[in-house]
Amino acid sequence: ASTVAKNTELFKVDPSELTTALKRATPLLKEGSPNNTSVCVMSFKDNALQLKSPGSNAISCKEVMDIAKEAGEPETIVDIGMNADYLLESLASLGACSEEGEAAQIALRDTTTGILISVNKNNYDIIMPVRV
Repeated sequence: ASTVAKNTELFKVDPSELTTALKRATPLLKEGSPNNTSVCVMSFKDNALQLKSPGSNAISCKEVMDIAKEAGEPETIVDIGMNADYLLESLASLGACSEEGEAAQIALRDTTTGILISVNKNNYDIIMPVRV
């Protein structure tokens, strides 16, 4: 957990919008995957989050959504592979602990460190990345 605490990039995202985007992308991610997994690439850049299929997928998909960058170096782009099913489970459990309309925070550092998703200081999940 101490490694995750050193995350330098911090973003605010609407959890319902992210959930909707992941639910749209997941069937395509699984269908195009060589091993039927829901691995996606999350590309964070300033005020945009792009969810896309990895290069190994036979089917290409891309979802783009607006986010707010709260901390980190300007113009930094972080592409990180994540299991979309794990993200959906995390967002569902955090949604049960949050107020209606409350933003989620995503903190990350690089492509090999886990991301911290939280809705407040007492409710958070850590999800480890997937190599893509």
